[in-house]
Amino acid sequence: IGHDDDNDDCHDDEYNKQVRESSSSSINEEEDDDKNDDDEEEDNYLRQRIEQKQKKWIQQKLTNAVFSHPKSLRSFCVEAHQAAMEIQRTRRTQQLQQLQQEQLQQE
Repeated sequence: IGHDDDNDDCHDDEYNKQVRESSSSSINEEEDDDKNDDDEEEDNYLRQRIEQKQKKWIQQKLTNAVFSHPKSLRSFCVEAHQAAMEIQRTRRTQQLQQLQQEQLQQE
């Protein structure tokens, strides 16, 4: 019986060792998961901060450009729109002339 008890103790010791290793492994996996979650949260936070700083920088540059322009924003927009319309008209005229020349060459 004494021998069996010793054998049982050995099995118990082995079992306890496996349980400790298993639970230690589980704890390490949970710690790794928590660490990964923390890293991911930190990455997201840093990404958001960078995006916020970029937006703020762009807004400042745009604000500086608008306020440093010699004319009002409204007049600037009107002039830009007129220039765009003129470019569009010129392109259409050129396209029509090109089509007419192609039709004449085909006849």
